[in-house]
Amino acid sequence: MKVPIESKSWKHGKATTCTVCEENCHEFDCWWSSNPSKCEVMKDGYCTEIEDQKSILLSEAYQTINNLSQIALKPDSAFTLQHLDFFIPRVREAGKESWARELEEKR
Repeated sequence: MKVPIESKSWKHGKATTCTVCEENCHEFDCWWSSNPSKCEVMKDGYCTEIEDQKSILLSEAYQTINNLSQIALKPDSAFTLQHLDFFIPRVREAGKESWARELEEKR
């Protein structure tokens, strides 16, 4: 999706915005913004760079939760359960069903 922006040049009057994350994938001086199909981070109208970052962050969070549950004095605290309730649906959404099952067992 293209959104109008203020620019000094008539050629740079739009920025490409990902329809999933709603972040600007290109700023106003990017000459690719007029044609997202030529952009290396866009595929089928979606920003692949954000999806890659999301995958990395999910993996880091999963590893951190596992490490913390091994060293925690009270692994079933309300604080931990609240975070698991938030995190498990995101893991499922990313297609990591085995991780979701393992995290549910920690609940």
